[in-house]
Amino acid sequence: MKKENQHFLPRAFLKHFCIDRKSEIYESRFIGSNEKWLKPISKHTNSISYSEDIYNVSLEFAKKNGISSEFVERNSFWYEKGYMDELISKVENDTVQQSDIEKLPDFYLSMISRNPVFMNGFDPTKTDNLLDKQLANLQKESKWVKKMARLTSNKKLNKWFAVLRSKFVVEQTQEQMYSMSMYKQYTGQSAAYKEIMDEIQGYKVMIGRIRNDDHFFLTSDSPGFSVCRDRKVYPLKFKDDAFHYMPISSKVMVALLHPVYSFDAPQFSVVDVTLETLNYINDGTIKASSEYVYCENKEFLFEILANRRGK
Repeated sequence: MKKENQHFLPRAFLKHFCIDRKSEIYESRFIGSNEKWLKPISKHTNSISYSEDIYNVSLEFAKKNGISSEFVERNSFWYEKGYMDELISKVENDTVQQSDIEKLPDFYLSMISRNPVFMNGFDPTKTDNLLDKQLANLQKESKWVKKMARLTSNKKLNKWFAVLRSKFVVEQTQEQMYSMSMYKQYTGQSAAYKEIMDEIQGYKVMIGRIRNDDHFFLTSDSPGFSVCRDRKVYPLKFKDDAFHYMPISSKVMVALLHPVYSFDAPQFSVVDVTLETLNYINDGTIKASSEYVYCENKEFLFEILANRRGK
């Protein structure tokens, strides 16, 4: 089966960092051996932030387990896209309210979890072993299963187990592909998602907006970053964390603030971003990136990275 390029950083997200919010964006790549950033070049969003078959299952795995080889979470960003577009519009029109940020923690977790740096990915071997053990235990009770399912022959019994295995595989695959996507709030299937959500639901929310036409937020192939209590920057950290920041457009960023370390901040606020804050956010974005950073303005990106050594 032909491999398919699938975006771990959705184009619907990247467009908010593009020129005129369309499809052209400027990219700079970090060369670790030289500890330097390459000069920004223009890219189409179709050609960045993707990997081959990060959602699809293999033909071999599909055949073994009786599921379609086309199985893929194609619409996993549907919830996030609508929420993000609406939030950005309201911030830019100065109409955002506290009720508009109720789903912000979901959006934040969904975005940071989709990067390959954090995604465990889909491991057929783990799923195979788990299902084989579960079914082996159930098959020891074949007589009970046969009676319970009203199966009249061993052939029908074997088919029943095959169908059951196929159903298990689909459920396991869905769970592993996007364990933190926003739709999980409706199913409650992700323990990791729930654990972090329980923690950050009480965090304060700050939204920052740039009003200067010549200033821009950057984004990266690993969007968002965490600041620990010791002020160190991490791509993601929910232990000893203090703050979490994520630009969601060239002009808008969101922040989740631990209440202990933001005791003097209101529960919800919208602020104009100062140059000092802008530099801090862009510096954190660069440090937390995996390999690439992006911006809608070539000169602005070049100026930030030109004399920078390392991340």
